[in-house]
Amino acid sequence: MLPRILLIALLTQTTPPAATPPPVPVGRVSSNELPVVIIDRDNVDVHTSCRLVFPRQFIADSDGNGVVQVVGDGITVDLGGKLLRGAALGAPAEALDGTGIVVTGKRVTLKNGAVSGFRCGVLARSCDGSTFEKLDLSDNFATRLLSTTEAEDGADWLWPHENDNREWVTRYGAGLCIERSADVTVRDLKVRNTQNGLILDRVQKSRVYDNDCSFLSGWGLAMWRSSDNVVARNAFDFCIRGYSHGFYNRGQDSAGILMFEQCSRNLIALNSATHCGDGLFGFAGKESLGQKPAPDGSPADFHKRRGCNDNRIIGNDFSFAAAHGLEMTFSFGNTIALNRFEENGICGIWAGYSQDTLIAFNTFAKNGPRTDGGGEGGGINIEHGARNQIDGNDFTDESTTISLWWDDDKGLLESAWAKANGAASANNVVARNRFVRCATAIQLRETTGTIEFENVFTDTKTPLRTDAASGEPSHAAQAPIQRPSIDDVRRESNGLNTPVGARASLGGRETIRMTAFGPWSGAGPLLFLEGSSPDRARWRLLGAEKYQSAQVVGSGPLRVAAATDRTLFAVYGEEPGDVMPYVLRIGHEKGVSEGRGCIVRATWRVVFFPSACDPRADEALWREGATGADSVVIETEAIDFRFGNDGPSSLRPGGVATDVLMASKLPADGFGTIASTAVRFPKGRYTIRVLSDDGVRVKIDGKLVIDDWTWHAPRESRAEITFDAEQTVPIEIEHFELDGFAVLRFAIDGDLVRDATTKR
Repeated sequence: MLPRILLIALLTQTTPPAATPPPVPVGRVSSNELPVVIIDRDNVDVHTSCRLVFPRQFIADSDGNGVVQVVGDGITVDLGGKLLRGAALGAPAEALDGTGIVVTGKRVTLKNGAVSGFRCGVLARSCDGSTFEKLDLSDNFATRLLSTTEAEDGADWLWPHENDNREWVTRYGAGLCIERSADVTVRDLKVRNTQNGLILDRVQKSRVYDNDCSFLSGWGLAMWRSSDNVVARNAFDFCIRGYSHGFYNRGQDSAGILMFEQCSRNLIALNSATHCGDGLFGFAGKESLGQKPAPDGSPADFHKRRGCNDNRIIGNDFSFAAAHGLEMTFSFGNTIALNRFEENGICGIWAGYSQDTLIAFNTFAKNGPRTDGGGEGGGINIEHGARNQIDGNDFTDESTTISLWWDDDKGLLESAWAKANGAASANNVVARNRFVRCATAIQLRETTGTIEFENVFTDTKTPLRTDAASGEPSHAAQAPIQRPSIDDVRRESNGLNTPVGARASLGGRETIRMTAFGPWSGAGPLLFLEGSSPDRARWRLLGAEKYQSAQVVGSGPLRVAAATDRTLFAVYGEEPGDVMPYVLRIGHEKGVSEGRGCIVRATWRVVFFPSACDPRADEALWREGATGADSVVIETEAIDFRFGNDGPSSLRPGGVATDVLMASKLPADGFGTIASTAVRFPKGRYTIRVLSDDGVRVKIDGKLVIDDWTWHAPRESRAEITFDAEQTVPIEIEHFELDGFAVLRFAIDGDLVRDATTKR
């Protein structure tokens, strides 16, 4: 069978390609209009100013060099407000390929239309002096996300660290990609339902303003070796993957703005990059660190002050990120001022190995985990930072607010960058900040030469936490720094839009709803899995107002119950003993929305027991504890044990089982769990998932399918199994906990593969 992408390309080729392309149909409509160029085939060259017409439903880029190739200099190409499509309507986003329009001319103006259905909508190369405006480059390539509401899939992580061979656009696609160009203008660009909005690859002295690249599954703006640019008044909101509210907040290296490999002297101002993986993710780059060779002929001190340097990041909103509001590492001389950082998942600013950074006059609120554990989180985290100044910021309701530290990071400390620039945590200034209702305001670990003065602490439990290696900070005051003028920044920035605060009504991270291809934009209805246990699922209907019907189609005795507001629906099994893949269909005024899941209704026999030994060393002795006098046996309908730091006695599975566990005296550390059941699997393919801390083993029908018999932090293990016919099989789970946090959750995923037997 032909690969899907090649098959699509062949199907669009209605006639064999001619050895010599036929002449381009050109004609004048009137003396006041641009000449018309009809785009009715692949590989159309454009040499002069014109208006494009697209009579065909779609045209595939069969050879990868662009359907339209703009090669003339100093010309205007007007899309006439129409759409160039590269694949049939409804083609899956991960199958899209090719490029719609390729621009290689200089001083080209490309405007007024839409391009969709390609891996890259518009690609421009060596296009100095060109302008791209009034373009809608939505509905282009995006990878299908494998992470689910309850479990992250590591395959979804992006890899932005390599792009010298054009890895970003070839691997991940974009609405617009501009390469090796200068003095370019991008304005009034819109990108939705695509992985990446705009890529700038070695672009200098250009202007990006008044654009909206939001609700994407990768990067709103991605910059590689791009310097001296103005990026202002853009919306890069909801550029995210790897997020499920209440389950995990990873981000997977998605970002509103990405700046990698020596992007310097840029002005990043007045942008909104909220609800992203990171609001802004900056990294000096592998070449800067010495992880790849320096260019031939480079001086011996090539790595000295090498990074994403001297950028001015002013007046932006970097709130509600899954990970960091802003990350800028291994870099020098950056100014981060007058920005907002609110409710970011890990912290407001992460600035590891940064030097000579000014972080001033920003507003921070409720960032990171709401614990005062003395680790990462809160407002600002800097490891191995030197001569940084944190001055005049407002911090409210933070945990560990500012953390400065050194640790024995052997790999990076041996890097060419660290050897050239030093990696001490030293000589930083924390001054004139205001801390309100914070747990710990300033934390120092192995950090020397700190200057701290004129900070104001209100309702703050611990103003300063320091260790012996850091000592007490000096309180020698310095002259006030000058507050940047936002009016001056507005005058320096291009554009008229005011995206900061424009989406405030969307609220916090709870409004991030991931679909198979990215975040939901609010356009159209969405049936969203809000939460589940192995034996019950809760679905939420968003974007529809008039509920009409609810139906569950599955392989067993299933029910669906609607809440009184008709937006929340519960799917559950009536009888134990079944694995039940299902499809939930909710009818409403806009059509029918579907959700797929799998219910496991079982009766589990669970034995909890104190562990007499480390089971990795003596498994037989450990297993004897399951029949010992101190063991406890319960029955429960699901393996959903969130022990936390309290052990089995804290569980509340319901009924008699709860009474038994409350009366038991099982330890919080050093215990074992053995659970068994038998369930009916319909014919089909299934994924077995188990979240564990610590070790776990799973047997299906006596066969070991998951074996993670190790001491580890919470992580999910998976196994694929297939049944060619309906079959009832035993399942056994073994789990041990050594110390600290503990969890054991078991689930089965499967798709309905045969005619329904249940309609309720």
